[in-house]
Amino acid sequence: MKKIKKLLAMLLAMTMVLGMSATVLAENEDAATSPATGTAEDKGTIEVKGIEEGETVYAFQVVKAVYEDGKFNSKYQSLYEALKLNDNSTAILDEGLADSLGQIKAGLTKGEDGQWDGVSADADADFGSFTMTASDDGYTKRDVPVGSYLILVEGAENHFYAPIIVSVSYVVNDGESQVEGSSLLISSQTAWAKVIDKPSIDKTADTGNETDTSSANVGDLITYAVTVDPIPAYDGAHPRFNIVDTLGNGLAFATVEDVQKIDPTVTAEDQTDLIKVYVGDTLLSKDHYTATINNDTKELKVDFVKSSGGTKENGYMLYDYNGQSLKVVYQAKITDEALMNSSANENTAKLNYSKDSNVESDDENDPDTPEAKTYTYTFDLSGTATGSEVTSIVNKVGEEVDTETGEKKPLPGAQFTLYTDAACEYVYSGNTLVPDGVVTSGTNGELVIRGLAAGTYYLKETLAPTGYSLNTDVYKIVLEANYKKDSNQDDVLDFWNVEITNTTTGKTDGVDIDHLTSESTEAPDETLNIPNTKLSSLPSTGGIGTTIFTIGGCALMILAAGLYFATRRKTAK
Repeated sequence: MKKIKKLLAMLLAMTMVLGMSATVLAENEDAATSPATGTAEDKGTIEVKGIEEGETVYAFQVVKAVYEDGKFNSKYQSLYEALKLNDNSTAILDEGLADSLGQIKAGLTKGEDGQWDGVSADADADFGSFTMTASDDGYTKRDVPVGSYLILVEGAENHFYAPIIVSVSYVVNDGESQVEGSSLLISSQTAWAKVIDKPSIDKTADTGNETDTSSANVGDLITYAVTVDPIPAYDGAHPRFNIVDTLGNGLAFATVEDVQKIDPTVTAEDQTDLIKVYVGDTLLSKDHYTATINNDTKELKVDFVKSSGGTKENGYMLYDYNGQSLKVVYQAKITDEALMNSSANENTAKLNYSKDSNVESDDENDPDTPEAKTYTYTFDLSGTATGSEVTSIVNKVGEEVDTETGEKKPLPGAQFTLYTDAACEYVYSGNTLVPDGVVTSGTNGELVIRGLAAGTYYLKETLAPTGYSLNTDVYKIVLEANYKKDSNQDDVLDFWNVEITNTTTGKTDGVDIDHLTSESTEAPDETLNIPNTKLSSLPSTGGIGTTIFTIGGCALMILAAGLYFATRRKTAK
């Protein structure tokens, strides 16, 4: 089963301000009387570990130390209105902090070069925002003013990093300020980055074994499930998160009528009502998404953004489910246009999402749109790999022999019925290519049975051509499909087998064709010829003596009748 890793918005879960990341500047309750002292010249070091080399690490100061006359006065100031401080001048450390950081991130902008405005790599520049430098075991920045910083990471290929809050603060030991040389000791902090997987998309066909490959009859409904994990979190003004599923040849989205034929209790106004969306085991209501189906282009789109904005109040409808797994379930039907045998009926699901919700993007111009495919196969008994030629494995023949080939001539017009049980009580139905389970031998005696799923079937003649007796033998047909992994680790058809046996006579006069592969170009040599016998050639019952007695009996009856009428005439005279 394919698992493709995808890019995600840089900020997935602002609610995951990590326990392993540094707390925002925290002071004692008696901070106002703290003996800590210092000057505006005091600096510290930030170090962030757990980030792969080659990423771009940004730091944005969100809280700064307050100095009066160049001296620290045991207070801190928020640099953003969205980030409130409590009575002790400490940034709040609860869900409100996550919301505040989201608003701060939403307010940050990038220039035309794709870099954050105001960010500088120059150590002598304003420390309002800056990039961090890669070192042997992480990213560091020295000579950083006292304060709290929001750390963001960009450029990861296979995952992304949750935001980090790290602080440079004063240290007070034993109630007294600790001075090193002419400067107060600054607490330099090391923080570990939290790695979060980017969302992946996967798709399965419901065959009872959770695979992306299925075998089905023409007319069958198949349940498909598209899974995205995890759900991204957006805080910028341009969230984009939708799934587009496109059906290939031989597939069509199930209609309400299609589903009600199987389950009459289903109530739905249109096709989109048949779509189900889950987060975990929770079925989401339709106010969490917008579903549209275009039957002409065979495209289903499930969109989780109804307008611009990154919160549940202004457009992103999965705000409450960040980091969880999402599943979209729908049904499709195998149609008369289904490709046969080794040609798969494919469908492809694509995931479109913003890597950065602060930057406007669209589905069409996204160079990295992850996708997942499923493959549905259906088979026929034409005997060819593609099913494009009528060279049947099963043929109907009469008694006459072709003088050129020495083989019995084909017999058209014989009707056979396909059953699903050995007792031939349950007719194979629902396949419009085999209406009512009946197949009639063609001009060349061929019985072409199309659109079968892998499985076991039983074939029996139910109407003989005029002048022929009925063949009452029952033929067991076993169609087996075998799959393999392709280069993308998808399950695709490797080969299939056809085995036909006469169950009535117990004779091995059937056909066993192994390894019809996707490379096969010719019909197999083995075929099954089902014979019929002419009524006129049925053997007589009884010997010639019986015929003589019959003729003699009739003559005596005629003679007796003549004598009877002659006697009556004489009597009358």
